[in-house]
Amino acid sequence: MQKNSYENLSEKNKILFLAGLFDGEGSFGIWGKGNGRKTFQCSVEMCDEDSVQKFAEFFGGRVVKPRKRKKDLDNGGDGVV
Repeated sequence: MQKNSYENLSEKNKILFLAGLFDGEGSFGIWGKGNGRKTFQCSVEMCDEDSVQKFAEFFGGRVVKPRKRKKDLDNGGDGVV
């Protein structure tokens, strides 16, 4: 069995894999930054940090840990979604 089959994918197949990842776990949004400035962002939130890192490395961006959300704490979750 191959150790990391993602690394062996062609660029086209990496895009297909990451597109599916974004379709299931991603979102787009426009956020206000104060002074009337707005930014367009996309995000992928999931527990598998390795997949999120692959997405950021391929398309650019950075990986940040999500803040704990009140609903996660109420349900005994760890805040990672």
